[in-house]
Amino acid sequence: MRTPGVTARHLPNIVGTYCEIFLDNVRVPKNNLVGGKNDGWKVANAVLGYERSGIHRMASAWRTLDRLIQFTKETTRKGSPLFKDPLIRQRLTQLYVEGQAARLLAYRVLWLRDAGRDISYEVSMARLAGSLLQQHVASTAMDILGPFGQLDHGSKWAPGADFRREYLYSLAATVGAGTAEIQRNIIATRGLGLPKS
Repeated sequence: MRTPGVTARHLPNIVGTYCEIFLDNVRVPKNNLVGGKNDGWKVANAVLGYERSGIHRMASAWRTLDRLIQFTKETTRKGSPLFKDPLIRQRLTQLYVEGQAARLLAYRVLWLRDAGRDISYEVSMARLAGSLLQQHVASTAMDILGPFGQLDHGSKWAPGADFRREYLYSLAATVGAGTAEIQRNIIATRGLGLPKS
């Protein structure tokens, strides 16, 4: 990051501050070469494969789901914990089952990779499942919390967890590292062998 020509700028967005990085005539020493010469695309695809495995998405979604379940157990409406409401319990159960399926897809990618097998479309399956799980958990949290879910973390009336930030962050989950549509195309063409057109 201290190499001449590398510029990092903070880029504020709706969920916090991120960086945008500019590379202007950067010269990289030979001993810093990752992979073989002119193998940049191959290296980039391998890195995307690991990112698309979705483990971090699972962790985020599970953490939010655990906090949401805890919230429904501790919060009462009309004298009864929200967790006792059959509709809320059904939605939480559906999320739990979806989460277990998504977790198994992510673990399968790691197992296949460890076995040296091709993961060209399995990573897309895990990526898609993980990002959709993030969105479903966050959306359910906002439905259950109602207007309180819109409050900033630390606000007097806000729930203990930062459900608002998780919801806003989840909106981009199906865009970064390849959109949901791209993931579906990869699954269709590489996994199912369907024609490209």
